[in-house]
Amino acid sequence: MKDPSRTNQELTKEVSALKQQIIKLEQSESGHKKAEDELRRSEDKYRTLVETTGTGFVIIDKDGLVLDANLEYVRLTGHHDLSEIVGRSVIEWTADSEKGKNSAAIKATLEKGYTRNLEIDYVDSKGNITPIEINATSMEIEGKIQTITICRDITERKRVEEELLESESKFRALAESSSSAIFLIQGTKYIYINPAFESIIGYTMEDLADMNFWDFTHPDMRELIRSRGLDRISRGIDRISRGIDRIKGQDPPSRYEIKFIAKNGQVKWVDYSATVVELNNKPTIMGSTFDITERKRAEEELLESEERFRAFMDNMPGMVIIKDKESRPLFFNQKFSNMFPANEWLGKIPEETFPSEIAGSMRENDLKALSEGFVSYEEEWHDKNDCLRVLETRKFSINQKNKAPVLGVIITDITSRKQAEEEKRILQERLQHADKMEAIGTLAGGIAHDFNNLLMGIQGYASLALLELDPSHPNYERLKRIEAQVQSGADLTRQLLGFARGGRYEVKTADMNDILEKSSSMFGRTKKEITIHRKYAKDLFTVEVDRGQMEQVFMNLYVNAWQAMRGGGEIYLETENVLLNDEQAFPYAVKPGNYIRISMTDTGTGMDEKTRERIFDPFFTTKEMGRGTGLGLATVYGIIKGHNGFINVDSSPGHGTT
Repeated sequence: MKDPSRTNQELTKEVSALKQQIIKLEQSESGHKKAEDELRRSEDKYRTLVETTGTGFVIIDKDGLVLDANLEYVRLTGHHDLSEIVGRSVIEWTADSEKGKNSAAIKATLEKGYTRNLEIDYVDSKGNITPIEINATSMEIEGKIQTITICRDITERKRVEEELLESESKFRALAESSSSAIFLIQGTKYIYINPAFESIIGYTMEDLADMNFWDFTHPDMRELIRSRGLDRISRGIDRISRGIDRIKGQDPPSRYEIKFIAKNGQVKWVDYSATVVELNNKPTIMGSTFDITERKRAEEELLESEERFRAFMDNMPGMVIIKDKESRPLFFNQKFSNMFPANEWLGKIPEETFPSEIAGSMRENDLKALSEGFVSYEEEWHDKNDCLRVLETRKFSINQKNKAPVLGVIITDITSRKQAEEEKRILQERLQHADKMEAIGTLAGGIAHDFNNLLMGIQGYASLALLELDPSHPNYERLKRIEAQVQSGADLTRQLLGFARGGRYEVKTADMNDILEKSSSMFGRTKKEITIHRKYAKDLFTVEVDRGQMEQVFMNLYVNAWQAMRGGGEIYLETENVLLNDEQAFPYAVKPGNYIRISMTDTGTGMDEKTRERIFDPFFTTKEMGRGTGLGLATVYGIIKGHNGFINVDSSPGHGTT
């Protein structure tokens, strides 16, 4: 560093290189520490796993001396601490009669690398004998051959095996005297059947020597049995340790109802219960069978009866429900299920499926039907598609022998009938209104003609008198006022004649869009506070009308709308082509065919139903006395009817008028 021949640049490079080496050393030290921590955690996991398995683990050297063990193995030796057995030979705890077997096993493990399922007896420090099963594996650990041995206490298994051996001698005596049909199958062969089984199928054990399970199984049942794994079990494919567990991912049922063909050809239904055991080191199906032929016959008859009942109910003209005394639906026919969510209501009390008010009313009617025997009423429900339905509901009590009564409910959808009744009522009202307007129009027309003749007479006499008077004469001005009043009377008669459908003249082909546009534009220029919106059909039909009368119609409607919007508002005009069929045209007493529809909507105060029903009546007005004649809308009605049209009005208070 102090060499004067070295430059600052060289010194800088050397310092940088030293820094890099220092960093690498620090990283290396950090890596070693991390690896040590990971190893320590791994060892802790290993120790925890080994200590909590409930199985003895021991590591021995090639001479059979204990190097390490878990607490379960320490317990098997009768000690309490690992330090008491480390360095001692595992032969010490082997029963005297088993020492040779254990020594040979250690030697064999070193030679082959493993030992499997060796059973020996251990004698602990207190002299207690424990049968254990040993599985050992030899491997090289840190340059030395060591053997890892797993020791499992099989005391309980041995006890069970002894009890099983003892029970086998009792099995035959019990089976022979049992009224239940008992059998044993290995592969597909019956190796034992008791007398009760013989009585069901008619075959003896000698007959079955040349037969297998499938020979007298009914063909209809073979696929079912295979799908449930019995065939696989009978062929011994599944290990006994698993039995019939987890076939096709599910626990198969331990009981089957299957059909056998008896020796005499008769078909027998049997309740077939089976399980898998180990017998003479072979997988064996052991089970029992009960003859249920009569029960199945009764069930089939009941099923046929239920099918007939359901078919009858499904073909009923109405919807059918059966409820228990707690108002729980027990049955819905198909017509009800098609219209309402029956599956959501089945078996539930009303309070579980409906709001409290509806549930209370339903329960009240149910109780009334149960107590009085019958109840009938009309109600409204929304169906699956949220359409409102009018229903006629009849409920009646059904008594059952030795059981509580149930409730029968028959529901008829009368929506169409109610709609027809309402349409009939509306039609009658419209026809009555049309007759009334026709009569009023005839009367108004006659009065208008007679009144017009009187006015013409007055006009004539006034004109003659004026010809003889000088304009300076005091009566001259009075006669001129009489002429003006006569003219006002004539205007009134023209309105009456318009209502009475008289006075149609100068009928020409016209474009209603053009008439609407010009009349609304003229009105809009005079009423700046009104905004007019227009939506005209481009291909609107042409019609034959009196243009002057049509303009009068629209001006009357504009004025009427303006008077309903004192502070200003909006008018919406729309035209469109429509085709009326016979059903649509009939209520309005017009011919079916092509029409144009003119819609005029205002944002005014609207009107109530009572007012709406009278707006076309002559001389009816909602204005103050002296502010109107009540002939404006009556004239509109008369002119439209005179042109073979009709008018509909839609209005409600606060929502304007169309």
